[in-house]
Amino acid sequence: MTTYVPATAQLVAEIFVRDMARSRAFYADFGFAVTADRGTFVVLTWEDHQLYLDERRDLPPPPNQPQANIRV
Repeated sequence: MTTYVPATAQLVAEIFVRDMARSRAFYADFGFAVTADRGTFVVLTWEDHQLYLDERRDLPPPPNQPQANIRV
């Protein structure tokens, strides 16, 4: 079976964040590299995998339990 996109592009993870600077620094500490910075939208990479951060300052406060489980 032939894939239509490379394996590293088949899963898209976009995370909404309230504070881009803080979130970008958080992921940089894990070893992610910034490949595109559009102000309120940042593309990070780690071993050819992409992670997208999308700033949404008006997000409601998070609940007391996790909303997602993303493993990298």
